[in-house]
Amino acid sequence: MERLTRTEEAKLILKEINQIFYSKNWEKDLYSKKTKHSLWAINQQIFFNKILSELEGKKDKKEKIFFWLENIIFFFLSISSNFFFSFLCRIKQKEIGVYAIYKGKDKDFRLKKFFSFLDKERIEYGNIVYCGTKSLVWRAIASNRFPLFIKTPLPFPKRCSGPQLEKEDLQKIESEQYRKIISKLFPIFIRLSQKNRFEIKFLSFFLKASGIKKIFAIDDYRHMFLLTEAAHESRVNIIFIQHGRFNKSLGWLNDFIDSSLYPIPEEYLLKNEFWRKALLKNSNIFTNYTNRLKIFGSASEDISFENKENKEKKEIISILIPYETATDHEEIRSIVEEIKKDKKYYIFFRPRPDLDKEKQLKDYSLPSSTKIVEDINSFLKNESIDFILGTYTTLLYEFAAVSIPSIIVETKNTDAFDLFEEKLGFLVRKENCTEEIAKKHSDLSWFNKTKAAELVIKDDFIKNCKEVLKNVRN
Repeated sequence: MERLTRTEEAKLILKEINQIFYSKNWEKDLYSKKTKHSLWAINQQIFFNKILSELEGKKDKKEKIFFWLENIIFFFLSISSNFFFSFLCRIKQKEIGVYAIYKGKDKDFRLKKFFSFLDKERIEYGNIVYCGTKSLVWRAIASNRFPLFIKTPLPFPKRCSGPQLEKEDLQKIESEQYRKIISKLFPIFIRLSQKNRFEIKFLSFFLKASGIKKIFAIDDYRHMFLLTEAAHESRVNIIFIQHGRFNKSLGWLNDFIDSSLYPIPEEYLLKNEFWRKALLKNSNIFTNYTNRLKIFGSASEDISFENKENKEKKEIISILIPYETATDHEEIRSIVEEIKKDKKYYIFFRPRPDLDKEKQLKDYSLPSSTKIVEDINSFLKNESIDFILGTYTTLLYEFAAVSIPSIIVETKNTDAFDLFEEKLGFLVRKENCTEEIAKKHSDLSWFNKTKAAELVIKDDFIKNCKEVLKNVRN
């Protein structure tokens, strides 16, 4: 039997957990009383991420001595900010809110064009944010002028009454490792779902008080359905904006659960028809809501189609390596070390703008002298790139659209197998990486230009924004 990747294993475990949960009819205790949507269903990506962490052997963070005191401080900070958010939105008559991830630096770069459009048109909006760590709350309040936090450290008991697993529930699962993971995580998942009820009440209260009529939200797979449920309970329209890929490696994209149990946004703004098909192919959630899937263009940086092409075979093969947060850094380092040994390869590095640059270089075993790519469009106009290397980043798909193939590093965490299947990239391991790259470079007839053309983003995001927001008060 072929060894499964970690994401494939996590998906199997998630399916087993859902089968147990729904076979016991436990969903009746975990639904929104107003809308009848499932509090369990909206957490599928969070469940999936926790299963992945268990498979990877990541240890739970130890609670600090002053854990509860810290929680209380940040609870009152975030709640105070939420009150100010509602008050300021009401006073200034802001009609829209924008949800994005805050990581301590500038605004979420994945909505770069959308934020630029709002600022240029002088459209007032309320910031709705998620902070990955409590330590960012202070900075988020200062830089976002009292945002609405969708997650607050609510004083919620660790152990809650609710459905309990029995030994017979796990009998059909052959793997002992899987049984242990399910036994450990199931009560945590129940608690998270119960906690959602209170989080939704908090959010809907502040949204009602703010007077906001419409929310534009990055499709943060962990929390977008939670925000949607709160928006619907407060009679606020919500629109998702696509930022990443849709493939079978994502936990929330599954057909384990009845689609009627999910809160659905009024619209989902997608980059192009390719991603619309991919979304419908990998999940049943939007099967009955295809009219809400709108082709809109990209809210982030567009890859230029004027990239400087290689019309002659060069002796030097240039490779762009974008940083990936959730990849196997040890595996990537080993590949980079092999490539660095061969002088016919030249590496460019694309760091994430919201993370420390030096740490990213270190994670990939790259020297500080490495050529850094900040602005991709300017870069492509002056340099020719032969390949882009990674395991899952959306940049792999965007570069395929301009006929730059992907070197897909085969690790336990690799997700972009669909690029390999569509002949838009090829797989490498440490043992054969330089030979395989040279071989693929010598003859590119294998690259599927027809499929690459489907990835091209043709719609103008800014133009579409003007149409959607033409009636919003400046």
